[in-house]
This record gives sequence, structure tokens and C-alpha cells, in this order.
Amino acid sequence: MASLPVRSRRIVGLALCGSALLLAGIATALYTGLLPFPDELRATLAGVLGAVAAVDLLLGFWFFRSSLSS
Repeated sequence: MASLPVRSRRIVGLALCGSALLLAGIATALYTGLLPFPDELRATLAGVLGAVAAVDLLLGFWFFRSSLSS
């Protein structure tokens, strides 16, 4: 796999961290009932979105950290 330039890794890391914050906000809004969604699926969908947000955040930190060590 080809290596990304430092600037590109930093941008990818920041974009992933931003998307993680957005997904966490949507998951919170779903869980608290701010967004209309069927009650029986609300907690499941919020959990899935929260897990995806956590993975996005970890990948974002990894890309950002790798851009600093190069």
C-alpha cells in the first residue's frame, strides 16, 4: 500500500475525528428522543452509531498521530 503524504494523513485524521463527533451527536439525539424514530429500534441504532463513532475517532487519532511522527 502506498504511503500518504504527511499533510494528507493529517487531513484524513481531522476529517475522521469530525465525522466521529457528528455521528456521536446523532447517536445522542436518537437515544434521547430528539430525532423521531421507533422506540423499539432507538437504542440499537444509537448503539451502532456510537460504536461507529468510536472506531472513526480511533482511526482519526491514528492518522493524526502518524502524521506527527513522520
